[in-house]
Amino acid sequence: MEYATTVRSDLGNVASGATDVAALQLDHANIHGFLSTAGAVPQVSSDGLIGPFGTAPGVIDTSRVATDFNATFPVIAAPVDGTLVSPLGDTLGVAGQTTRWRTPFIKLSGKQTLTILGHVTLVITAMPGTSAIDITGSASIVIAADSSLAIYVEGDVQIAGNGVANANIQPVSFQLWGTNTTEVGQSIQITGNGSLHAIVYAPQGDVTLNGNGDFLGSIVARDITLSGNAVDNAPFGPEAWRLITSATERKAKGVLFEGW
Repeated sequence: MEYATTVRSDLGNVASGATDVAALQLDHANIHGFLSTAGAVPQVSSDGLIGPFGTAPGVIDTSRVATDFNATFPVIAAPVDGTLVSPLGDTLGVAGQTTRWRTPFIKLSGKQTLTILGHVTLVITAMPGTSAIDITGSASIVIAADSSLAIYVEGDVQIAGNGVANANIQPVSFQLWGTNTTEVGQSIQITGNGSLHAIVYAPQGDVTLNGNGDFLGSIVARDITLSGNAVDNAPFGPEAWRLITSATERKAKGVLFEGW
């Protein structure tokens, strides 16, 4: 549902596996919710804060900080099937259909666009340490209404230009799966001024989100950097924050996503 100030909540949750204090410094960031770490005690500047609505700048509400966080995020393997297409054309997929594709890389520049039709899974076969996705200039990937795109990639990603123009509200309609398993990992940089609706999962990736647009969705990564005005004034807020494990609970919460 679209976000409204009348239903906003200060129950968000941010977690970090950091044990080094230097890895958890909040300058101008406000966490209206809870922070969990693997041992590090967070530090905030005079502008940052951690706590419920009404917490003063520079203050950490210790009741909302835990230092016993532990989690394992397995690397996702890319599908092994898909029709090879190289080079990519202006469109990929068929409206109303589910298709799978493979390509060595995506490179868009100038005013080029790649329009996604239907439900597309795309495996980028570029090797680790090489450029797998490079979007610059005024170029963009356009996900049409009632369509979706899931990308599996182990190389480096740079999405600049006009970024990803997603005509769908649901973040699940654009999924970026980082499949890199090397110690060096992969670089994923996403910039732009438009709203980004996406799920980014890259446990071996260093993700940088930079721009003036809102980010709607989720990010799992080895390192996350948010700069610009990214995630500011996001039009969604949490309805609740707890792990839902049973079919009965999932069904009860499902009504919240009707119309998505």
